[in-house]
Amino acid sequence: MDLFLRILLCLLMLFATLSFAGTEPWAQAILQSAAAASLILFLFSRRKIYLTPLLKPLLFIFGLIIFLAALQAVAPITILDNVPLRPHTFVRLYTLEAISYFFSLAIIILLASNLFDTRRQVATAVKTFALCVFIIGIISFSFPGKGYIYFFTGVIGDIGPFLNRNHGGIFFAMGSLLALTYTVYRYFIFKSGEWSGSKQQFYICQIMWCIVALCLMLTAIFTRSRGAMLSLAAGLAMYSLLMALFLSKTSKTRFKNTATVLVITAVVAFAAYFNV
Repeated sequence: MDLFLRILLCLLMLFATLSFAGTEPWAQAILQSAAAASLILFLFSRRKIYLTPLLKPLLFIFGLIIFLAALQAVAPITILDNVPLRPHTFVRLYTLEAISYFFSLAIIILLASNLFDTRRQVATAVKTFALCVFIIGIISFSFPGKGYIYFFTGVIGDIGPFLNRNHGGIFFAMGSLLALTYTVYRYFIFKSGEWSGSKQQFYICQIMWCIVALCLMLTAIFTRSRGAMLSLAAGLAMYSLLMALFLSKTSKTRFKNTATVLVITAVVAFAAYFNV
């Protein structure tokens, strides 16, 4: 059953890539139904969920967002009303739709953390995501002119299978951080002596993954999506903070590295906000 669920999650990644980032109602219904069915099958097969140290804060963040969205949904207002300080929404339907998205994302992250729990399985998940990016590149070259989306729907798309450049930009931003994480992950495998190849093979693989991460970062920037740029900056800041917290050997070094990351992040955020 675990193998079936791993294959299903990988297929959902490919499906989301090809279904215009899962933004259409039919694609949303398929993705969310598959996520809920996967969770039910997982609970019936394992009957136990493991909460890793990184999974707990992620689920807490999702729970907080869902809670705030629920407060918004119960207090709708119109554009003619004065904007209150409490959480509110202008369109309750869209808020409920967002809640269903967050539930589905939380389920997928929960399942992925429990199903892809070995190094080989993590490598498979990363390679599947890399395959998604490769497919997007092939689509972009195979459908010149008005694009892939126009071929199927008659609507002119923006970036490959993405109707909105924000969807494409955030996808590439996530991919760049994943490639960067995999590069660090392989480094620790090499340092622990578990690398089965030669040093030359390791260095070549590291260079290739660094190039992939850099190209994806540049691609996210070149989409001209402000959301993608903000996501990339926030992701890099959080990634650096996690590295400082979990990879420092002593408490003194951990405090020093964490303080350095926070100061640099604050300075960059201040400079970006005030256009310094």
